[in-house]
Amino acid sequence: MAGTAAIYFMPLKEDDAGEMDKQLAKMREYCAGQGLNVVGEYKEEEAGSRQEFNRLMEDVRRRRVGTIVFWSLDRFSREGPRKAVAHLEKIDSCGVKFQSCTELYLSNFRSFGTLMIKLLETLERQIAVSISNRTIEGLEVAKKQGKQLGRPPLNEKNKTKIIEAHKAEGTELSIGKLAEKLKMPKSTVHKILKTLAK
Repeated sequence: MAGTAAIYFMPLKEDDAGEMDKQLAKMREYCAGQGLNVVGEYKEEEAGSRQEFNRLMEDVRRRRVGTIVFWSLDRFSREGPRKAVAHLEKIDSCGVKFQSCTELYLSNFRSFGTLMIKLLETLERQIAVSISNRTIEGLEVAKKQGKQLGRPPLNEKNKTKIIEAHKAEGTELSIGKLAEKLKMPKSTVHKILKTLAK
C-alpha cells in the first residue's frame, strides 16, 4: 500500500514514559513530513517483547503497509546481526520500504546492497555497546553481592614472608629464584620488592 506507513517502537530498559512519548511523536512527524499516512502503530509494552513485531511482520507479509518507520536499529531488533539482516531482507523482499528516523542510511529507498555496508557498520557498534552495557551491569550486580572485583589484595602473611626472605637472602638471590623458592608468582614478588625500593 503505497503512501501508508506503520510505526514500530520497542522501548529499552532505561527509557521513561517521557522519552518514549517524545520518540513516538517524532516518528509521527517524520511520516507526516514524508506524506505518509500512518495506518498502524506497533508498540511493544516492554523491552525485549516481540509480540507487536510479529504482528507487524504478518502485516508486511500481507502487504498491508507500504513503509515501516522505526526510531533506530536497536529499537527494531535486539536479536543480533544475522536476525536483524534477515528481518530487513524479508521486509525488502515483500516490496515494503523501511526507514530509521535517526539512522537515515538505514533505508531501502536506495540500493539494498549499499544499505548492507552501512548496516553492518551499525551492527558492529551496536554489539560493542551491548557487550559494554552487559559488562557494566554484571560488575554492578557483583558489587551489590559483595564480590571482590579485580585481583584480590595480597595476603599480609605472604607479604611479610617475601620481605623477610629478601632480607635474609640479600641481593644474592634473583627475583625469579626468590619467587621459585617461596612458590609464589614472580610478578607478586617483584611488586612487593618494588614497594620496598621506594
